[in-house]
Amino acid sequence: MVVKGYRIEPGANLQDANLQGANLWGVDLQGANLQGANLQGANLQGARLQGANLQGARLQGANLWGVDLQGAHLQGANLWGVDLQGANLRGANLQDANLRGANLQDANLRDANLQGVDLRGANLQDANLRDANLQGVDLRGALVLEAGTTYDQYAVGVPKLLTAGGRTVAEVAEAWACHSWGNCPISVAFGVQSIKDVPAQYRDAAAVFVRLFDRGLVAKPVVVA
Repeated sequence: MVVKGYRIEPGANLQDANLQGANLWGVDLQGANLQGANLQGANLQGARLQGANLQGARLQGANLWGVDLQGAHLQGANLWGVDLQGANLRGANLQDANLRGANLQDANLRDANLQGVDLRGANLQDANLRDANLQGVDLRGALVLEAGTTYDQYAVGVPKLLTAGGRTVAEVAEAWACHSWGNCPISVAFGVQSIKDVPAQYRDAAAVFVRLFDRGLVAKPVVVA
């Protein structure tokens, strides 16, 4: 199906529509109702889907490169392996969505609801998850660093880094909501005001931590009372 060049009215009702393999390149679907729609293998590159309802939609194999999904409703959507590189998902609701193996490189997920989302094996290099709801998110095997380091590989060393300056994890965790040098986790952990003041043996690791922390990719440590 080729839809490119056709006009779809913003807010159109396409619930349960079969758009499998459709070419929807650059189509304006703002506020459209695509609940339960079949968009498997569809080309949505550059499409405008702000505020669209995609709850339960099937998007496996779809091309969503650079798509604008700000504020979209994607609860329970199947986005297994989709290309969302550079996509704008700010404030989108992705609760319980399947993003396993998805390409989210450079994607903006700030303020998004990712509660219960499956991100296993997803590419999150340079993605922004700041202020996103990450409760119950599964990040096993997700790529977070350019060197190919996965989230779980990196997370293993975080407690050791945060306690290297003599502070407890609980003390450092109190600064988790801070994103300025005055009271950020690394500042608290080492009692410093800049990266250059972190002891040399921990400086590179601290710089990586700050970069991931500012993108919302370091989960707050669980402090056992």
